[in-house]
Amino acid sequence: MAEKTQHLAPDELRARERELRETLARLHMKRHARRLEKPSELHTAKKDLARVLTALNAGGERSRGAK
Repeated sequence: MAEKTQHLAPDELRARERELRETLARLHMKRHARRLEKPSELHTAKKDLARVLTALNAGGERSRGAK
């Protein structure tokens, strides 16, 4: 992730969370269709989402839909 998540505003973090969740869904579909060229993309997206969720939770923000 290029930007530091702890320096983003909560609204920006929530937008980034939505973007990453969409990316993860798309990558999962590609993986199941055996069209995923770089499996590392899936791993990286998961890690980025975890960083964003951690930053949201550290700031007192509760993520909607987090499992």
